[in-house]
Amino acid sequence: MSSAGLTGFFLLAAAFAGGVLVSAQGMVNGKLNQVLGSPIQAAFISFSGGWLILGVMMFLSGHGAPSMTRLSTAPWWALLGGVAGSYMVASTAFGVPRVGVTVWFAVLLAGQLIAALIFDHFGAFGQDVRPVTLEKIAGVVALFGGAWLILKP
Repeated sequence: MSSAGLTGFFLLAAAFAGGVLVSAQGMVNGKLNQVLGSPIQAAFISFSGGWLILGVMMFLSGHGAPSMTRLSTAPWWALLGGVAGSYMVASTAFGVPRVGVTVWFAVLLAGQLIAALIFDHFGAFGQDVRPVTLEKIAGVVALFGGAWLILKP
């Protein structure tokens, strides 16, 4: 396998592992929500643990704290990832215990796919433009078909 092929494989494997961890995180945070009685508190605990781990990794990797000079040059919207993340963690902590992991993530995936097609097509947030094609639409429709089968009683 070529170096580029190996890199691509590891990127896709990392994405797959991320998907596994996000599903597990939904159950973990859902349980924390049930114990604490609040999805906001569950999300706070989740983010606190993540913040601590990332802080340690940042310094152990030699990167240190972010440069405020460089950070000040970022567009305003680049600082909103935490807003989206906090919504995701809190809503997942609330939703997963009520509808289950599979249903929650099937619907979540539907929203992600629609947004991803639009974002790619227009090159949103400074990304490369990747036009919507019939093949991509067919792939999303197929995934929606799978989500529908999951949601079907």
